[in-house]
Amino acid sequence: MAEAPLSRRDFVKTTALVAAPALAGFPAILVGKEVGQQLQVGFIGVGGRGSSLLAAVNNNVSASNVRVAAICDIDPGNRQKAIDRCPSPKPDGLEDYRKLLERKDLDAVFIATPVYLHSEMARAACAAGKNVYCEKPLGRTPEEVTAVYQAVKAAPNVKFQVGFQWRYQEVYQRSVELVQQGGIGKVLFIKAQRHGTGDLPRGTPWYFQRDLSGDIIVEQAVHEMNVFCWLMGDHAVRAAGLGGINRYVDTPPGRTVMDHYSLSLEFPQGVRLAYSHCFFAPKGFDGLSQHVYGDKGGIDLVDGVLHQDGKETRLDANRVDATEAGIRDFFRCVHEDRKVLADVEAGYRATMTAILGRTALHTGSVATWEGVVGKTA
Repeated sequence: MAEAPLSRRDFVKTTALVAAPALAGFPAILVGKEVGQQLQVGFIGVGGRGSSLLAAVNNNVSASNVRVAAICDIDPGNRQKAIDRCPSPKPDGLEDYRKLLERKDLDAVFIATPVYLHSEMARAACAAGKNVYCEKPLGRTPEEVTAVYQAVKAAPNVKFQVGFQWRYQEVYQRSVELVQQGGIGKVLFIKAQRHGTGDLPRGTPWYFQRDLSGDIIVEQAVHEMNVFCWLMGDHAVRAAGLGGINRYVDTPPGRTVMDHYSLSLEFPQGVRLAYSHCFFAPKGFDGLSQHVYGDKGGIDLVDGVLHQDGKETRLDANRVDATEAGIRDFFRCVHEDRKVLADVEAGYRATMTAILGRTALHTGSVATWEGVVGKTA
């Protein structure tokens, strides 16, 4: 049985303690090892997202403190391109991720493979004693997610960070902090959308198969579920909704993931969320929005704008590259033995909430946390 997630009080307290340092500059000399000693890093998966993470690492560290020592990908072209992008001495290239995890010189690994491999690889990395930056989501099913949660808890010396980069964007940190401190009073309702103008990503067949990707709510909208769980300090308890394929029927051939849906989630204390997600929005109807309604005002989480007493106030927040900020904080947590902000607790709650929503969408019935997650949590 997995340990119970943090209480709401502890969750909020932890968020406040670890949020601010995420945006600070990366130290010239890392601590936690001998002064000047490099942190040795390996990458598992260097396709689209993995390449972006690799670039962020190369942009934010120097050869004196972090070295990418190994690159693993089953595609030899991806593998060689990634090796070529790294400074000398060049990392070793590997095809089998298990060989990478066997290396004693690696302090941390980045996992950016397709969703259906996340749980297996994350658990193996924890068992090997590596610090882990794992892309979202933690898995496709409650069983896969719970297995990762248990593996992290069984490796207390491992720092485990989930790829929820929005947690490292200062505008989100300031907005969530304001809500949690009562800045808009009691939260009453949340309304949000992710409306895209095209069916992406291209050239990624697994993405369009729900049994491999977990469907778009788990593969993509888990980012939003993370924000909502972070904001509320808890997971959703009930879900209802409808969705399907209206425009991209059999595009690509054999497609099984939805191209749109509308979802209602209920959080504790009766807070409801209305969320819509689609890939065929015309220009002007597209984009992200996340609006939180309280009894003393409201806030736009994406833009950090407070609406209160007929006035709009933009929060004082710097815009940064959130992926780079998250990577800097991951390295800092490894060396300074600090708690990770986007930790396995966040990954568990967000991924399970996305799975809860998917269950409601696929069955067309009301799904409950106890009915979907309760047997494995």
